[in-house]
Amino acid sequence: MGSASLRTAAERLERATTQTLLLMTVAYFVCWTPYAALCLYVMIEGVPATPILHAIAILAAKSSVLWNPLLYIANNDDVREKKNFAH
Repeated sequence: MGSASLRTAAERLERATTQTLLLMTVAYFVCWTPYAALCLYVMIEGVPATPILHAIAILAAKSSVLWNPLLYIANNDDVREKKNFAH
């Protein structure tokens, strides 16, 4: 394997890693922004949020724990190729 092909493989790996990290960061902010905005609104306006709105914001925020592994699996070729995770 030549130096150029190693460099190309390293660049592909770095690009894939950067893309996965960017997607995870965006997913984190998308999940937590409704909760943060609701909390700021309640603090500034002094008006309590409705229970359903509060529940939706909390569920969206806590769903961020689910998205990281799913995005990692979707963007990682090694994991995706192994369809049976038990072996």
